[in-house]
Amino acid sequence: METPDSNDTAEATTQQVPEEVRTRIAAALQKTQREPGDQAAWRELGNAYYDGDQPQQAIEAYDRALALTPDDADILNDQGAMYRQLGDFTRALANFERALKIAPYNLESLYNVGYVNAFDLNRMDKAREAWRRYLELDRTSETALQVQGFIERYNK
Repeated sequence: METPDSNDTAEATTQQVPEEVRTRIAAALQKTQREPGDQAAWRELGNAYYDGDQPQQAIEAYDRALALTPDDADILNDQGAMYRQLGDFTRALANFERALKIAPYNLESLYNVGYVNAFDLNRMDKAREAWRRYLELDRTSETALQVQGFIERYNK
């Protein structure tokens, strides 16, 4: 019985990516090749890989974008989500915390810091702290209601 080589595996993974996302990835790749100094092109490529459920490729594209614009909280959040998907919770949390230093009122960062601390690292005190800060900024959105539910469920 033959074992698939890495090309077969990559091809099988690519087959599972929706055609629309594959088209976006191809276009973004072309743009990064034409304009390697264009941060938006690297972000676009990272987002396409993100949507195509290709976390390692997304992380690498986001690295290129961050090399051009290191203080972009949105890219740090997206890259952190990809680290989390790969199970690298420490790096995910580092990204989310760095994003919060850049943008202290970033709701996505606060939510993510709480989520990783609670559900991946079992640090409920830190999770509740982040979620309380979240609720100081937003009490009415669907996400705020979810955060309130987390606090109520996991309160000591």
